[in-house]
Amino acid sequence: MGALTLPLGGDAALRAPGTYILIAHLAGARSIRVGRWGEFSFAAGYYLYVGSALGGLWGRLSRHLRAAKRLHWHIDALLEHARIAEIWYLPSPERLECAWAQALAGVEGLIPFEAPFGATDCHCRTHLYYAPQVPRLAACRTALPYGEALRVFRVE
Repeated sequence: MGALTLPLGGDAALRAPGTYILIAHLAGARSIRVGRWGEFSFAAGYYLYVGSALGGLWGRLSRHLRAAKRLHWHIDALLEHARIAEIWYLPSPERLECAWAQALAGVEGLIPFEAPFGATDCHCRTHLYYAPQVPRLAACRTALPYGEALRVFRVE
């Protein structure tokens, strides 16, 4: 994975604050150490991680895509082994991270992760969901507040 580059024609909205969902693919099942929590079993499949970037989407998403980085967030441990396939995002100064994380719980085929992954600073159950198959954007758009305005960045 390299640094995030603006799509052809540019998307200046990536420089705005916003909320995002990383769609990460883990090719094979494995045990991954997640900070102080210790080892967790991760099944092969897709992981949807909800985050916010109120200081700007560009900087946060670029960091997630970099291979060389200091492990800081829970998602960093998973991303050492999984590949980000897509990023769904919404430029907005509104704090939507928790509303989106809670909304994903109602999407058929998504399974909440067992630990409060990415949610230690809020009251959400988790900000990480598992899907054995490619998650359906249409179903998530319907469930998420402002989901109809979601933008998609496909990582190559």
